[in-house]
Amino acid sequence: MLDITFYGDVATEPRIIEFSTPFFERLAESDFAEIGASQEMMLSVEGDDYPLRVMPLEKGLISNRQRLREFFKEWITQESAVMLGRLGDAPTKGEFLAASYGLRKLHEILDCVEDRSYLYLERV
Repeated sequence: MLDITFYGDVATEPRIIEFSTPFFERLAESDFAEIGASQEMMLSVEGDDYPLRVMPLEKGLISNRQRLREFFKEWITQESAVMLGRLGDAPTKGEFLAASYGLRKLHEILDCVEDRSYLYLERV
């Protein structure tokens, strides 16, 4: 599994979102990699300071958070249409879970992007 991590201030627990390799490859090949620039920063995680390469979510005239929010909302809209086309009229539970994996992951990321307690994003 591959992942991205959202970090907040000292009081906020980091949020790790794990992905399958195919989903991570789709993410890496998308415009996601083009949004914002990562920089080396010292962040406190569970009481210890670590040098991490993160993207500040509030940086930029149009913030990285806003750009990510719009990017993921558009991708969710596109992914919804693709998923509905794949499912047909009576999908099995397995078919539904397989077809909706990407959509569920996109919503999980969007939830973190919209949560203002998260200040940084680490893309490995």
